[in-house]
Amino acid sequence: MKREEIIEAMVTQVMEQFDFERVHNIMQYLNWKWAIGNGEMAVPNSYRIMKCADRLLRGVAQHYGDDEFHSRGTGGFVASLDSECLTLQFILTETTIDSDDYKED
Repeated sequence: MKREEIIEAMVTQVMEQFDFERVHNIMQYLNWKWAIGNGEMAVPNSYRIMKCADRLLRGVAQHYGDDEFHSRGTGGFVASLDSECLTLQFILTETTIDSDDYKED
């Protein structure tokens, strides 16, 4: 398979396997709103959620083959490419602590 065909197959497979309905239900339950234009905020519909995920996946997938880690995220979604592994996540909460914050100069 050519590089472009591999990318397309990977993105398609992630999109088909991801549970977008579950994400939409969670967003409705939490009243999780996105900016939809003209200063308006609303819980996105399933189509908008899927388009966002597809855009993020394709953005990171373009780096396929460079053997580096890439990620993009917005609105709770994170798409990542780690070498040859394409991932889509919807994250409700996360905490990161860097040990450098505790080291003395």
